[in-house]
Amino acid sequence: MTKKTIIRLLILISVTLALLGCSTITPFGKQTDVPDFNDTYILSNQPCAPPCWQGLTIGSSTGDEVLSTLSGLEFVDTNRLLVEKGSFPAFDPNADWVEGQSILVPCKNQRRCVDVVIVHDKLREIIITPEKGLMLADVIESFGNPDYLYPFFITGPSFDCMIEMIWVEKQLSLFSATVGHKEDDISNCLGVRKDGILPKDLMIVDIKYLPIEEIHDRLNFQEYAEFQGTK
Repeated sequence: MTKKTIIRLLILISVTLALLGCSTITPFGKQTDVPDFNDTYILSNQPCAPPCWQGLTIGSSTGDEVLSTLSGLEFVDTNRLLVEKGSFPAFDPNADWVEGQSILVPCKNQRRCVDVVIVHDKLREIIITPEKGLMLADVIESFGNPDYLYPFFITGPSFDCMIEMIWVEKQLSLFSATVGHKEDDISNCLGVRKDGILPKDLMIVDIKYLPIEEIHDRLNFQEYAEFQGTK
């Protein structure tokens, strides 16, 4: 595994966010609910379907368009949008890093909802953490079957396992919750590489809209299994 790939994986894991409900309390103590975040902003194909999200398209939408769109979403606390400069892995094999911006998008309940990355004034990626997670069965009902899957280890105080799922044409990369660090849990997780079958109730905790170049880069580097169905 190359140094760049390890860095990408670390960045990927580090952006798994904790999104709780998107509601707020008015100055008079009355709770004001916004539409269900999962159904309205993730699983809906409106106003556009992946690889477009809320009118934003990877590699096409400009920085100004991204800020304008995010500011118009009702779950976003526009007073606390945070724009930060940063360096991001490049797709060019002759360049390790490119300069860009990340925008941290807070919900009105004080939680971060969405992160986006802009490079060369174009939208590079969108990172969404579903409220309380999503079931794979619900994702498939909205977006269809994934094309590929890849289980991988997470190291730390104890071993664990996550599963990445890729929808190539939709430019989506989804990650499951960790399956647990027991030997049987990890064995079952790694076993999906052999049969390509995933449990319908697999919990999805991270959704990334990515450039097609990065999708192909991942598929070329790792041995992904073809998705065969659910059980």
